[in-house]
Amino acid sequence: MDNYAKFEKRWVYGQSVWSGDNQNRFSGVGVLFNNRTFNIENVETVVDGRVLLVDAERCGVKFRIINVYGYTDKKERTALFQTLQPFLCSRRNIVMGGDFNCTLGKRVRRSENPVDRGDGSSCVLENLIIDGNLNDNLAKGRRQWERRKQARLQRYYNLLVLGFD
Repeated sequence: MDNYAKFEKRWVYGQSVWSGDNQNRFSGVGVLFNNRTFNIENVETVVDGRVLLVDAERCGVKFRIINVYGYTDKKERTALFQTLQPFLCSRRNIVMGGDFNCTLGKRVRRSENPVDRGDGSSCVLENLIIDGNLNDNLAKGRRQWERRKQARLQRYYNLLVLGFD
């Protein structure tokens, strides 16, 4: 994508894939590969600047990487998450991550008195994780917190499917 040429030039460690318009600072997603042995097989912009899907292969192992940047508006975010379900149906190893712009209830808040403001998008995301049999890779590790609300908004989920061709 021409809009991201300057970013592609700066990333010298491998391939990069981008979606969105870098004239709009409120959207845009990318996937950076820090290894030149990845073979990118398919790139799909699911929602421009919001959801980018990359099918890649490395050493015979096939991956589907889905990078998500959730809307701040609850209704738009809910609709965005609802579009993801079909893309989790794959025999590839799934890695889905990004800034979902919502929390998944009390257990992901770090303040002393967590408030569960469950909205529709949180429910849709939680069902997506359950239905997709995804694992939260950062649940027990290092977390990144959004400062203003002290909520964990960036997450990475995966489903590893081994032994399939």
